[in-house]
Amino acid sequence: MKKRKNKRKQLNSAESEKFIKEENKKLLIVPIRLIAIITSVAGLLALLFEIRYYAEFSIEIYFGRVIATIIAFIVLASTYLKFGKKYPFIILHILLLSLIASFGSIILLIPDSILINSLILALLIFTSALFLGWEVQHQIILSIYYIKTLLSSPID
Repeated sequence: MKKRKNKRKQLNSAESEKFIKEENKKLLIVPIRLIAIITSVAGLLALLFEIRYYAEFSIEIYFGRVIATIIAFIVLASTYLKFGKKYPFIILHILLLSLIASFGSIILLIPDSILINSLILALLIFTSALFLGWEVQHQIILSIYYIKTLLSSPID
């Protein structure tokens, strides 16, 4: 009799854990949409200002920011599809990696902008991690992304 109760408790805890993971996926969709919209708007604004102030790197900056903005639009569209609802963590990591790559490319091109770009990137990454209420494993992965970006930047 006691074994049956223990087995029931194990089944209930496994079912509740599965339910919590599924609900977490559903709750993640709206913040991903917001982050994708903010990324799109920020990418368009960055295109306007960075190309104006750093004319010698205008083509490289343009492609870096346009690619990140297009990826943000694709992520936003995919949140309305089955794939986006089934795998929200994957599309969120894609979005954040595109942001990191965009900012990292600007840091590599214009080393003088490392302070501003790395602070903006840190703000985007860590506020999105807090905003999403992510599990610890995803926050650690995100920290590794950020550290790799800073380690790959040139130091004068």
